[in-house]
Amino acid sequence: MVSLSNTLSIIVSRIHLTVACIAATLLSGCASVGEKVGGLLASSANAIGVVDGHILRGQASFTKAREATVLLKGTAGASLSCFGPLRFNSSSSGWVDLACNNGQSTVVAFRSLTALSGAGRGMLGGHEFSFTFGLEAEQAAAFLEVPADSLAEPVEKPGASSEAR
Repeated sequence: MVSLSNTLSIIVSRIHLTVACIAATLLSGCASVGEKVGGLLASSANAIGVVDGHILRGQASFTKAREATVLLKGTAGASLSCFGPLRFNSSSSGWVDLACNNGQSTVVAFRSLTALSGAGRGMLGGHEFSFTFGLEAEQAAAFLEVPADSLAEPVEKPGASSEAR
């Protein structure tokens, strides 16, 4: 004959097992939930590069914590554009690996200023290349060693069209 204490012991064991199974099921979904939340919280930051006197402007699009994709395009008639991954390798530094449409590439180390901003210098095709992301034009100009007004966004004149006629 099964005693009352044995019956209670079995019931309690089954309750613990059930709670453990429910907890495991809930926790197993954390990675996918985290990825979905990370995707919703994705952000982009201004990115600016200067090489051989040419200004490249674009975005660093953060899709994961500590990782972004950088796209820079030449301004004022410069046809150079560069694209590549940006990764933090510590809380205060990282690198960006850029491949450009002229066949050149570079890996530039940077120092982070905040979680979504930083600045670095390297070489591209025998020329010094300086790079910032997540900084306003005035802040970026100081690091890039160019006048702040040269980094101002171009303003389209009223009635002018950016498309060729």
